[in-house]
Amino acid sequence: MQDDSFYFRSGNGTNKSHVTYMYDQGRLVGRRVESGLYSDWAGEPMLSEAVIAETSTYDGAHLEAVDSNERDARCTISESGQSWVSSCTWSAGPQLHTAYTYDSAGNLMGRVVTDATGNEVSRYTAVSDADGNLLCERETQAGAVVLFHRFDYSCW
Repeated sequence: MQDDSFYFRSGNGTNKSHVTYMYDQGRLVGRRVESGLYSDWAGEPMLSEAVIAETSTYDGAHLEAVDSNERDARCTISESGQSWVSSCTWSAGPQLHTAYTYDSAGNLMGRVVTDATGNEVSRYTAVSDADGNLLCERETQAGAVVLFHRFDYSCW
């Protein structure tokens, strides 16, 4: 499955994205996101782009992990006759590993994102009751709380 989108940013150019989803037996096993910013000058030269490739793995019925690799382009523009062209330099971007954990009832209990060196980028923790109702959730990024909801006072 593919999804293409375009939107114009006044004075900044046009954002374009192309997303490809790969499935195996109904499960998402991969996703590739190509997104770029293009000048609105003649020839629409590219200003920057990012390409992210994700791979999902499963443990039985549960999503176990998502690994993502990113490559980024920074571009310079030069004139070529009646239009403009881009010359881009690519570099490695973030490489992330997201691990998921579940409680005994199969409810999502946690998600930890680490970078290529194993440093924690973010952590999501959830508590659900026996019926699968979410009681509370918390997310941290770089150790700071960025999300906190308590729907029941029996946790934290």
